[in-house]
Amino acid sequence: MSMIPVSEALLRFARAGVDLPALTVDGQTLSRDQLERRTNRLAREFERRGVCEGNFVTISLPNSLAFVESALAALKLGATPQPISSRLPKGEFLAIIELASPALIVGAEPREFPELQVIPPGFEPSAELSCRAGRRGCTGLCDAPAAAARRCRTRAGSAIS
Repeated sequence: MSMIPVSEALLRFARAGVDLPALTVDGQTLSRDQLERRTNRLAREFERRGVCEGNFVTISLPNSLAFVESALAALKLGATPQPISSRLPKGEFLAIIELASPALIVGAEPREFPELQVIPPGFEPSAELSCRAGRRGCTGLCDAPAAAARRCRTRAGSAIS
């Protein structure tokens, strides 16, 4: 069995049953297509904020759709999701941030980390980040942001395979 990127696996999962449920949390269900599209939009937002392959994305959200979407969006860019409890005392939270040096924190208040890229709880990426007909690179349901990971590797100085 050959390995495939997470983004490709999720795209295949969505194509195999666009209207089938993919994820249910607290009575709210996303279809496979909805999950694919939402995580692609979020990955594009993460990229816009500088997340690249190999970066940490610290996720401090309670168990929720947003938590799963954030982890998948990070993986689609080749970043490493770093989940931490949303209930950590501030001192412990700060120690983890200092140690991990994430490219992005999801689930914190931006005013608490003015020098870092932060996405607050409840954030919804702009509809402008959605895949739509005519958008460069959009195919099928909605392309995964694989090109974004390649651009990040290029910026970091790594060779593109």
